[in-house]
Amino acid sequence: MSTFEGGRPQREAGRAAGGFQVGPETFVTVSCLVLDEEQEPVAPEEVLGFVFGMGQLLPELEARLECCLSGDRVEVVVPCERAFGRRRDERVVEIDRSELPAGAAEGDCFELENNSGDTLLLKVLEVGEDFVVADLNHPLADQDVTYRLEVREVRPATTEELEAAALELEEGVPEAFPLIAHPGPLPGEGGSPGGALPEGGVPLVPVSRLLRGGAP
Repeated sequence: MSTFEGGRPQREAGRAAGGFQVGPETFVTVSCLVLDEEQEPVAPEEVLGFVFGMGQLLPELEARLECCLSGDRVEVVVPCERAFGRRRDERVVEIDRSELPAGAAEGDCFELENNSGDTLLLKVLEVGEDFVVADLNHPLADQDVTYRLEVREVRPATTEELEAAALELEEGVPEAFPLIAHPGPLPGEGGSPGGALPEGGVPLVPVSRLLRGGAP
């Protein structure tokens, strides 16, 4: 088993060098633990599979994973500008109280989808009689984020996997992929007009994963 050291995979002496290396057109399965700036996990460890080199990972993660073998582990610290961005004052907004569930209270978090299909995270800061002050900044904004990855499996990608990855690259990486950090527009930024929350009964549900959704 390799250890974390300087972000590069370190292998025990005598370990066999056989097996597929992470590289273009390989399908890689990794376990991933994401930690905040205080080195506290922000979500349970998750096992993910992806085609390497098809835009499904941050470049910092791809650079560290390239040439790894099954069993290698790497730790990568991604600066906040490349992870979930800086806090933006304009992402603290006042919205109509009726836009949220009746039981919404200060400190509650929700995820929502705007009219463009982008996922946004919302934290309730203040609840008034007719309005709610909500923070649309990502919970990890302003934080350098640490990714601990362990390579579980490396194999040649199938034709179907390559085609699916190419299609995702062409259309844009799915919001649900938690290793990706990319901007999610505010309501009114290519989504709902006038800074209002989405109309048409878009469901609001409690956030189950802080890493799912938009990021600057």
